[in-house]
Amino acid sequence: MKKSYTFIAIIVLLLSIIYVNTTNATTSSFREIKEMDKALQRENLEVSKWQIIVKESVTRDRMNQLKPKVKEFFSVSTFETEETSEVEKLSAPIPQKNEQVTEQFTILEPKASDEYVEVIYTMTGTVLNEDTIMNNSSKLAKLSNTLFTSKMLKFSCVTSTTSDKINSVNFFEKIEDTLQVQPLNQLDENGFHVQSGYTQKWESSIPYENNQMNVQVAIREGLGGKTTITIGTPIITSEY
Repeated sequence: MKKSYTFIAIIVLLLSIIYVNTTNATTSSFREIKEMDKALQRENLEVSKWQIIVKESVTRDRMNQLKPKVKEFFSVSTFETEETSEVEKLSAPIPQKNEQVTEQFTILEPKASDEYVEVIYTMTGTVLNEDTIMNNSSKLAKLSNTLFTSKMLKFSCVTSTTSDKINSVNFFEKIEDTLQVQPLNQLDENGFHVQSGYTQKWESSIPYENNQMNVQVAIREGLGGKTTITIGTPIITSEY
């Protein structure tokens, strides 16, 4: 399984650099999540977790300008700091007002002075309904306009868990039909299956060989007979 995680990590690092971000990134995030949810519902599956990640590489000058804005936006007075030999990690201790939706804001500052700083915001939820979407979409848009620029990268994904056996070939075909996905690449490895493809339903995409890619569907067969299904756009960034 470690090899599989490494494969996904490499894809994220290489392809996020050339990710094509559209102007309606924040408004499309929940629309895409809702469409993923509908695709799972048609297979009698429920979303157990959803996640939206906004990230951007910025200069150190930009980071220093950003820090007071982050404190003001989240009403925090300081950053929590973790340090390794290679990077300093600053986290804003955001008050979690709703246990169904949590937020994280992190600044990763490499110690090599000539490297860019990675700024990452993550919104994670365990319940997906119209109230959740209404209450959080406006905040996501405001945050993106305040703390990020048009160069931000945006990733969305949903996760479902089932005790039923999943035939990966049939499942991928059904998801492809529902989301109108053109399959591009598939990974199969010891109970771990990933299908990558492209759908015209979603505007954002990343270059992939001579095509575009904006969908990944993963199935992982776990311990105790549990199977985890994850759908992400343009690629899955969370570990599963």
